[in-house]
Amino acid sequence: MSYYNHSGPKEELSESHPYSPIDSTHAIAMHDMNQQQHNHMRDTYGLPFHQSDQNDQNDQSEKSNDIDSNNQQTNYHVSQNDNNENKNTDVEVVKPKRERSRHLPCFPCIRSTWGRVACCIGILVILVIIIIVILIFTIFKTPTIQYVGAADIPTFSFDKGNATLTMNMLANIQVNNTNPIGLHFRTVNVTAYYPGYTPSIGGGFMTDVVIPRKSKNIVEFPLDISYDSDQDPGYTVVLGLLKQCGLTGSTDGLITINYDAKATMKIIGIPITYTYTNQSYDINCPVNISEIASGIPSIISGIGSIISGII
Repeated sequence: MSYYNHSGPKEELSESHPYSPIDSTHAIAMHDMNQQQHNHMRDTYGLPFHQSDQNDQNDQSEKSNDIDSNNQQTNYHVSQNDNNENKNTDVEVVKPKRERSRHLPCFPCIRSTWGRVACCIGILVILVIIIIVILIFTIFKTPTIQYVGAADIPTFSFDKGNATLTMNMLANIQVNNTNPIGLHFRTVNVTAYYPGYTPSIGGGFMTDVVIPRKSKNIVEFPLDISYDSDQDPGYTVVLGLLKQCGLTGSTDGLITINYDAKATMKIIGIPITYTYTNQSYDINCPVNISEIASGIPSIISGIGSIISGII
């Protein structure tokens, strides 16, 4: 029995060997030709079906089954690849999350580091301002003020033609600041009143008044008093002066003046106003009270005869 080694070169046998191998290509061609002749004879003369035909048919069916199986496997791989591609296209791309800084946790929506720094600083500034305001209204105490006398002798003048009375003076006002920081008042406004008389009779105004911390300071405050009889139909001020200083022109009496004061200051840009109401101070009657009293009859004609008889 002769055989052929397909993995290597053919073995050359001697020509005398009865079973010399036939070239594979020639053998295949001869087999195909015999098969064609057999099929032709069967179709032409109706020869009976040969077992070789059955074998050939089985071989062909097996080959077709193999081809179908291969096609099915190919189709399966193709469909599998298509499914993989579809799955890949359906996958949502997830962007990596930005890491939050452990040192700047506030405002995570702001991506810029400088923006976060600015926001954090802004929050700290607001908190500091709130704390300072709370300290101002809880710990700080309102400075007290007190009139301690006149810095000079008040001057009175009387205008008979216009029936007006004016007075100018410097008042010594003592300010007691018990707070741990100094106070800088931007403006100080004083409004003067005569007891029992509603309209203002004058006042004073100052700017940039500085009071050191935990100290008592005396401030010389200018006051200007002006009285107009046309605004006093009941002659309240004139009658009060006559009563306090005496109809005979005595200078032993005192004139009482009421006043309200407002002092405005700023702390870190926040305006704060201290209000002082129902304050009062006394001044001596003017030395020229007789001159003023002699002009009173022209102001108060109803009691002029009484005053003229006394003076």
